[in-house]
Amino acid sequence: MSNRRRRVARGAFSTATMTLASNLTGFVRQLAFAWVYGAGRSMDAFLVASVLSQMVFQSIDSAISATLIPVYTELRQHSVEEADRFLRAVSGLVAVFTVLAGLLFYLCAPLLVHLLAPGFGRQEASLAGFLLRVMMPSLLFMGLSSVSVGFLQTKGVFGQPAAMYIPRNIALIVLAAWLGHRYGIAVLAWGSLLGAILQLYVVLRPMRRLGASLRLGWLPRHAGIGMMLRRLPGVFVNFFMYSAALVVDRILASGLPAGMISALNYSQLLINFPLNIFTSLAIALFPTLSELAVGERGLSLSRAVRLPLRLTAFFVAPITFYTIFLRVPLVAVVYRHGAFGQEALRDTAFAMLFFALGMGSMAMNGILGRTIFALGETRVLFRTAFWSVGTTIVTDLILVHPLAQGGLALGTTIGSWAGTLVLLRFLSRQLEGFRVGSIVSDVLWSSALSLIAYGATYLAYLRWRGPILPHGLVHLALLLIATFFVGSLLYLALQRLIGPMRGNLRRALREGRRAFNA
Repeated sequence: MSNRRRRVARGAFSTATMTLASNLTGFVRQLAFAWVYGAGRSMDAFLVASVLSQMVFQSIDSAISATLIPVYTELRQHSVEEADRFLRAVSGLVAVFTVLAGLLFYLCAPLLVHLLAPGFGRQEASLAGFLLRVMMPSLLFMGLSSVSVGFLQTKGVFGQPAAMYIPRNIALIVLAAWLGHRYGIAVLAWGSLLGAILQLYVVLRPMRRLGASLRLGWLPRHAGIGMMLRRLPGVFVNFFMYSAALVVDRILASGLPAGMISALNYSQLLINFPLNIFTSLAIALFPTLSELAVGERGLSLSRAVRLPLRLTAFFVAPITFYTIFLRVPLVAVVYRHGAFGQEALRDTAFAMLFFALGMGSMAMNGILGRTIFALGETRVLFRTAFWSVGTTIVTDLILVHPLAQGGLALGTTIGSWAGTLVLLRFLSRQLEGFRVGSIVSDVLWSSALSLIAYGATYLAYLRWRGPILPHGLVHLALLLIATFFVGSLLYLALQRLIGPMRGNLRRALREGRRAFNA
């Protein structure tokens, strides 16, 4: 196996392993939240307060990781010292920006809550403002974590960055279970601040082992900063706009009955659990894509992109239809405990149906977006974000009244697919041998076979559900696991029998070996 293939494989494996562990602790965290707080107005207030910190962090994290890796890699080829000075300069700029943003949000907390949740009453708005102020200092620690993660990924270190959320999740689990009933929802805000500090600590340790440190410097005229800033606005605006779609969802959901914001959040977290595994593949691929994009946009880069896209279509389609058919028992097994009642279960499962329809798009967008980053075509990302977010907002406004939280979830799905099609079309023009038709064909074939396989297993589930339900959620969970494995075996059998899919997968694997053979 070549060095490049070995690095990608090792990075994907370590990232996927740590992402799985992080997701598992995240699931337990959500179980604790559902058990202690349910899906009422206090949880809605916490989620609204979390939106701003998430929006700023995700924008910074995505922008830093997408621009720092290509620029740092290029500078390191000429001078290690200049690359290290560039890292100090980025750290200083991020620290200044996050401190100023945190101070601004702290002072404007009541106004921001009113803009984010105009449907809140005075009590809920006051609570959300207090929670927002408690969490604002976390922006500094999360921003510096993003810089550290970008540096580690340039060194081929993927496991520790993917594991940085585990201590945060554990801290929130312990605090919610131990102090949640006594001190209420404020425990989660303080826990989020503690979690941000723990995240930074986790990624600083491997940096020290590599002989590096996160030192802050004020070097705004460094050449690397100029290179980064030329890419940064489009990237930052791109992710900020996607976060703005989440804000619009929260604004519209705040006017719905109590618990709808929580239902959207709980359902989206379940959807993101398997998608994060595919995100780990995109993260591990990014340094290699950056190398392949330097100086050429030929078959090597095209093959390197086609392989993960086809594998994504192969694996995400069955997960999508399994989720669609069995969303109600899935939500029941994960959340139906403590304060999470039957009404919350129904609302969460309804939103989950429409989020599931966009799983394929969300998984592919991680790979497509990082390919665009590697090519340095950030303006394309801005146009894609504008189109995707615009589509999401328009469909949200149309669908929120007839479908409530389901309409908001469906709007997100439609907007995501709109962005996917734009990115695929752009790459088909830029990369030699990249054909959109073959990717779409894989998605349609895998979806059709998944529909058959999991539709059949769902009928079997309905047959056995009656005798199993009286025995409790544990037996229901075992039935869901058995249904998944039976459906997967049937799906794989159909894939093996169908000629076009079998040929496409073999061809993709063969091309992928060529692309990573350097």
